[in-house]
Amino acid sequence: VSSADPLYAAINPADVGVTNLDDDSAGVRISESSNDTRVAEGGFTDNYSAVLLSEPTANVTITVSTDGQTTVVPTVLVFTPVNWATSQDVVVTAVDDLVAEGPHASAISHAASSADLKYNGIPVAGVTAAITDNDTPGVVVTESSGGTAVAEGGANDNYSVALTTQPTAAVTVTVSGDAQATANPTVLVFTPANWNIPQDVTVAAVDDLVAEPPHTGQITHAAVSSDPDYNGIPVDGVTAHITDNDSPGVVVTESSNTTDVAEGGATDNYSVVLATQPTAAVTITLAGGTHATANVMHLVFTPGNWNI
Repeated sequence: VSSADPLYAAINPADVGVTNLDDDSAGVRISESSNDTRVAEGGFTDNYSAVLLSEPTANVTITVSTDGQTTVVPTVLVFTPVNWATSQDVVVTAVDDLVAEGPHASAISHAASSADLKYNGIPVAGVTAAITDNDTPGVVVTESSGGTAVAEGGANDNYSVALTTQPTAAVTVTVSGDAQATANPTVLVFTPANWNIPQDVTVAAVDDLVAEPPHTGQITHAAVSSDPDYNGIPVDGVTAHITDNDSPGVVVTESSNTTDVAEGGATDNYSVVLATQPTAAVTITLAGGTHATANVMHLVFTPGNWNI
């Protein structure tokens, strides 16, 4: 108080204490475009932004980390007492791996550090990126020259097998032939390391003794894995086209290369056998003439005794 009145000039009025209620609080706002973040392997990217809610007293560094399913640029955001209110964008890209995963997600996290104690270690919301996969699991069977041709007792052929995507566990493909064709090896193992390296299978015709026209054999495959995408996945079979090396015939063999008999005396014999195994009984009828007779009228060869 100041006054020419000495009574007032000596007065010291009471002071008033004021409490200032601040309307600013420390915080980091994360804003996703279209309210979510969606990306695709080998395709489109997306972005979100970060900004501080109040002016810091020192720089605030926000580190951006992913789980390996996505990448982000930049990985570090720095807010100062000057640019704290300006949003900074983070671009999210899906990692284009070779694993068939279907639609999946990636977790993006943030960590804040600062000499401003209100911002140092402050919680920052994370972002979940929805990822569209571009990989389809499958087993590719490739035949040499576009087909598989083999011959009984002769040429073999081969085809190759490989996976289309990297599995999460070993995939065992069992190879099975039939009565007409065999395969080697009978087991193929694909791992997350060798999944894209073709493995060859050699096909051979079963050299049976049956006279057959050109015919086929079937090679089938079955896949087993702890990777659910590959366990029991259908695998194309292979049809082997087979050339036969057997000719049907009846072989007659005379003892001493001739057959000599005498009236009222010595007899002779010859043998009869089939050249190949028949698919049904073969009956051979013998007919003697006026000068010679045979002791049997019929010879019956079956698929069991054809070569006796």
